Amino acid sequence: MIQRLQSALPLLVLVALAFFLPGGYGSLFFLVFAFGMLFFGCHELFTMLNLAHGKVFNGLAFICGAGFILGAMFPAVGLQYLIDTLLLALFCTTAFAVVLHYGPSIQNVHSLLVSLGVFLYFCWSLGFIPKIYFMDSNGHGRLLLLYMIAITKLADTGAYVAGTLTAKLPKGNHKLSKIISPKKSWEGLIGGTVTSLAASVGCYYWGVNAISINGQTPFGLADAVIFGIIASLLGLVGDLAESAIKRAANVKDSGHIPGIGGVLDTLDSLIPMAPVFYAFLVFRTAL
Repeated sequence: MIQRLQSALPLLVLVALAFFLPGGYGSLFFLVFAFGMLFFGCHELFTMLNLAHGKVFNGLAFICGAGFILGAMFPAVGLQYLIDTLLLALFCTTAFAVVLHYGPSIQNVHSLLVSLGVFLYFCWSLGFIPKIYFMDSNGHGRLLLLYMIAITKLADTGAYVAGTLTAKLPKGNHKLSKIISPKKSWEGLIGGTVTSLAASVGCYYWGVNAISINGQTPFGLADAVIFGIIASLLGLVGDLAESAIKRAANVKDSGHIPGIGGVLDTLDSLIPMAPVFYAFLVFRTAL
């Protein structure tokens, strides 16, 4: 536990500066944080997958992923769609050019397809986190992002506590997926859902209900209840997806950060949550 806190402290300080420093200073720290997560996350994925020409695809994924982050600084939705489309086209075109350069072997085509999957799974999904952060010029986007991270991570914590406690019962608990993640249980899912639901409703009354994006207030109590449940379910999906990748790669942790594991071990539950939460905010503020 002490080792985990020592490893997490610099990350927590950077996150606090990114969310609570006003104006451009907070945005600068957020960009450092986002680029760092992207760089190390790509490195961990391509290292685990051990693809042919993996360093080339890793560099390409990072460059295009960085474009997603920079593009998020222009909050006009139409412009972001244009930037995202161009970056996706750039990645696909360049990745195919890499395969043509090295020769269209089965191994190279396999690397191409897996790299495209990595790009969509991680880089594209991660790009929605800065989109939420820069969504409003008044800094309200960063508050909604903080809310999203809080309820998702509290769902993880609630699931861990409930799963650990029920595993000590005489008959143990009921496993969700013994093959992919033997420690995940239905009891943990219930505990995580209750925790995130309580946190989401609490955040709503604490001030999320008053946050506006471009003059629109996107959150009602029903939305807080729905996202309290969704955070737990999507967090579980993200956790299981990363566990499947690690099991296929025969590794315990995605990285080598003492007490934490890796960047992917930290971001896994947020990867599927960010696109859904962003889509909801765009939809509600467009009404």
